[in-house]
Amino acid sequence: MAKKLKLEEQNSADFRGLGIVSAEKDYRLCFFLNNELGLDFDKSVNIACFDPVKKKRTQVSCHIHQDLESGQELYLVKNRQESFFVVPEMKQADYLFLEPANQPDSLKKIKNAISNVVYIQGCFIIPDQNLKHIDAE
Repeated sequence: MAKKLKLEEQNSADFRGLGIVSAEKDYRLCFFLNNELGLDFDKSVNIACFDPVKKKRTQVSCHIHQDLESGQELYLVKNRQESFFVVPEMKQADYLFLEPANQPDSLKKIKNAISNVVYIQGCFIIPDQNLKHIDAE
């Protein structure tokens, strides 16, 4: 059974995020991130995000990293799906790199490491208020 990522309005503020600009396919980006950061993003799962324009859920690609020793979880979510954006305020971001807020904040360290990946054109911190409206399962 596939694991569900739940980012509802009441708990989406429980995530911190980075925006990643890259023309790479998601599986290739995961390969480069795994090599550069020593992570293990797992096979893609699809999450259903609510599209307010179409008034229906749209399937969005999501890769998950889980470190059983430290309990760290990270998510790489495809921001752009056809004409739908998971975070419309961040249309320049092709991918969202999400970290639960209940974990130690490692986004600045990760951001610096991501910036060294040749296939990434840009990486920036997403303000928490832009993640509040995400409705995904």
